Amino acid sequence: MARAFVEGLDAAGVRATAKHFPGLGRVDEDTHFFRAEIDAAQSELERRDLEPFQELLAHTDAWLMAGHVVAKAYDPEWPASQSKILIGGLVRRQWGFDGVIVTDDLAMGAVSRYDPCAGVVASLNAGVDLLLVSFDGAQFYPLMDCLLRAKDRGALDMEALARSARRLDRLSASAKP
Repeated sequence: MARAFVEGLDAAGVRATAKHFPGLGRVDEDTHFFRAEIDAAQSELERRDLEPFQELLAHTDAWLMAGHVVAKAYDPEWPASQSKILIGGLVRRQWGFDGVIVTDDLAMGAVSRYDPCAGVVASLNAGVDLLLVSFDGAQFYPLMDCLLRAKDRGALDMEALARSARRLDRLSASAKP
């Protein structure tokens, strides 16, 4: 059903975004306010939670929104939106996805309660292309400052940013007037 929906949106000139990777169906916590974790084995996650994302990304032009859920079997430390293991390793390398990845809102409690500066750097270094700040616009400037300071101290992966720039340039070039 998701694939048919994405194809319908695409036919109407609308780009779809599959969200909230790796899925929210197993969590009781609301990531708008709290850290949420999925405590399931990798094999179960792959079969039940991740397969729909993988299939959709392989067969459509949908973007991917990385949610703020910690998939403990893959990366017990970082939420998916900031995980180099999940974004850079699983989605980018293993699945071969070279489309756009955007974070869920970075002002949400699941990530903003911790170290937002480390989080935005981790997201970009993991292979995320766009950082979403919509819930609290006052967060934009402090997060941008974090990134500028990270660039100055050499903490940003410039190769990851160059790959991201190529993806975004490709998107701009394919935009319909």
